[in-house]
Amino acid sequence: MATVLERVQAVVAEKLSVDESEVVPEASFMEDLNADSLDLVDLIMAFEEEFSTDDNAVEISDEDA
Repeated sequence: MATVLERVQAVVAEKLSVDESEVVPEASFMEDLNADSLDLVDLIMAFEEEFSTDDNAVEISDEDA
């Protein structure tokens, strides 16, 4: 099973079209990996999908969003 870091690297590499070797803890999404604000939103959604389980699923109503 992949570590959390490996899973994060895979998601970031896929969403930002960069090599996994560029995705290191010290890297800045915007400065080093050339992400823009929409990329960051896409990453958040991808992380939620990658790391969600039925036990920690949280639904936010449209009124609270």
